[in-house]
Amino acid sequence: MSSPSTKLGALWLAVGLSVTAVASHAAEIEESRPQDAGGAVRVDIAYGEVSIVAGTPGRVVVRGEVGPEIRGVSLRREAGALEVRVRYPFFARLQTLWSDEPLYRADLVIEVPADTRLFVVSRDARIEIDGIEGPVGVGVVSSDILVRGTPAQLAVETISGSLVFEGGTRSLEAITMSGSLHVVGVSGRARLEAVTGELSVRGKELRSARLSTVSGDVVFAGRVAVAGELEIETESGAVTLMTESESGADIDLSTR
Repeated sequence: MSSPSTKLGALWLAVGLSVTAVASHAAEIEESRPQDAGGAVRVDIAYGEVSIVAGTPGRVVVRGEVGPEIRGVSLRREAGALEVRVRYPFFARLQTLWSDEPLYRADLVIEVPADTRLFVVSRDARIEIDGIEGPVGVGVVSSDILVRGTPAQLAVETISGSLVFEGGTRSLEAITMSGSLHVVGVSGRARLEAVTGELSVRGKELRSARLSTVSGDVVFAGRVAVAGELEIETESGAVTLMTESESGADIDLSTR
């Protein structure tokens, strides 16, 4: 008689191999929903690639392809937001632990109104956001994130992912454990924090800026406003400072 541990091991093996038994044909996705001006959209994509761009006012459109192993893409209203969710197999997280190759293919383009309040969550997807003027929030594990445009504010939190921002915003907050944060075009307020990542900021008329990392390099280039504050802190990284600060600006530089 097989022991319980043997049966459990066989089950995990079957789950891990099941993905290879699926046909290789991708499924086309094209869905749309009406959306109020200034409405909220939440995108949930654990693996794959997603590009979120400003599109037609009053409508959210989802196009792209997903692999046959994916259960589909759902669009539904929940807690005051339109949620776009990629639906993975039940054992998806366990299967990804056993392979260095991407097991779940999802390549989506999502068009939303420019004034959308956008929030994106992911585990390990590549994320691009372009042209959104409303507030943008991103919460991921290890995704690479590229944001272009002029969001009202941008907030990013990740464990080992990286952020590149190109555009203009008056409020930016980005936190990572081991990724890099590169920002071009921030004014007003900026806060960037990392443990082992590199930080770089190019901004103008900053009223409050804090750049903090334990073991990464820090680069700041830009202008600090009158009575503004710039704080840079690192324990084992190099600091490069190129500033055109106004008279009365307060600059605090700390290294160990």
